[in-house]
Amino acid sequence: MSTDARFEKIYISLVLGCFAAFGILFAIVTPFNQAPDEAAHATYIVSLARTLTFPDATLTAGSRFRNRIQDPEVHNLKAALVEELPSFHEQQEYIQDDRGFFQEFYQPPLYYMLAAPVYALGDKILGEAWYIPVRLLSLLWGLLTIFLIYLIAKKVFGAGFLTLIIPTLAVSFPMVTYISGVINNDSLTNFLAALIVFLGLIILNASKNDVSRYSALAGFVMALAYLTKGNLLAFIAVLGVVIAVRIQNLRVGLRPLLLAVSIFLVMTSPWIARNLFLYHDALGFSQIRPEFFPEQRATVLTVVSATDWVKDVFQSFVGTFGHLNIPLDSDIYSFFKILFVLSAFGFFTYLIRMRDAMHIPRKSFMLLGAVLFFTLVELVVFNLRFYQPQGRYLFPALTSITLFIGVGLFELLPPRFHASLLLSLFFTALFTNIAGLLSIISYTP
Repeated sequence: MSTDARFEKIYISLVLGCFAAFGILFAIVTPFNQAPDEAAHATYIVSLARTLTFPDATLTAGSRFRNRIQDPEVHNLKAALVEELPSFHEQQEYIQDDRGFFQEFYQPPLYYMLAAPVYALGDKILGEAWYIPVRLLSLLWGLLTIFLIYLIAKKVFGAGFLTLIIPTLAVSFPMVTYISGVINNDSLTNFLAALIVFLGLIILNASKNDVSRYSALAGFVMALAYLTKGNLLAFIAVLGVVIAVRIQNLRVGLRPLLLAVSIFLVMTSPWIARNLFLYHDALGFSQIRPEFFPEQRATVLTVVSATDWVKDVFQSFVGTFGHLNIPLDSDIYSFFKILFVLSAFGFFTYLIRMRDAMHIPRKSFMLLGAVLFFTLVELVVFNLRFYQPQGRYLFPALTSITLFIGVGLFELLPPRFHASLLLSLFFTALFTNIAGLLSIISYTP
């Protein structure tokens, strides 16, 4: 069922406005470093802003990260952060471990290059509250991600209630809003992942005249993704395959693919060369070693812990906040369990019913399924080295997850209930985000 264009614009604006409002509130009420690895991301940003030099993630003995930049001010970053931020004074156990401050120094540079000027301006104007505007930069990427999810849904399904349900589902997970309101490179990662999916959908239907232009843009976006986070490698590869498949179908030769690869290599080669020189690997992953996190060794290969792992991943996908793992009410997790089960049943019912239909978006579903599959594989493989049952690692595939859930719910209900479903999910999003905020505000260790 289609929707009025004016209603659609008003509704998506309302969803984005609510997401922005909740994101700002999360940014304000969340104590500094209550977010995952926030101190480490902040140290990277401060280091870059003060020295205009990228930090070196070389590891020293004793399972500690060390900043080898010669500027003595950078060696005192940890002390400066602890001194400047009163909320740190109660985190003595965390403060005593250097690892929590320098463990992100291996990360690619793009997010930190964008955040460093925001930090410098915020530090000058707001003093010890400088981290608020840096958090709001993450919120900008979060907003753009939700808007891209809407555009992707519209490209796949056209105007209608289903197109509006999909971004509403994304906002209904308070962990998405929370991660968009703290200092990390996750929000930019999620935005670029959604942008890659959007570009992939465009290229799948591009004409001979347009495929080269979109391939050049794809090469640029692939480079940005590489320079943001290593776990986007699968997305980069998928987009490359999409270009290859499209040019084969159009029989236009390899020029568009070579153009994309050339742009990618030109943009990323300086960073690749730096990492090869410093760490002897292109991504710096050699600086993450299981022996440095003995308490997080993988235990997911046993039946009991595998069950616990799935439970923890699910709950942290919906919302468990910060390194203290502040939970939501158990009824919220139960609600989303039921929602996931029903939507999975509905989605497979949809696939069976539509298997012979000509208008099912097969190519789009294959692209969305591929990025979801590889995101799941990356999460499992990472957990074979470290026990990290964090649902936020699935957020790069948020577009796929919410689209498949939306299709499943849509399939289960007759058309006359689709408007009611949209309204119910909107109020669910309001309720779950308020519950997330209250869980952080009212939490006492």
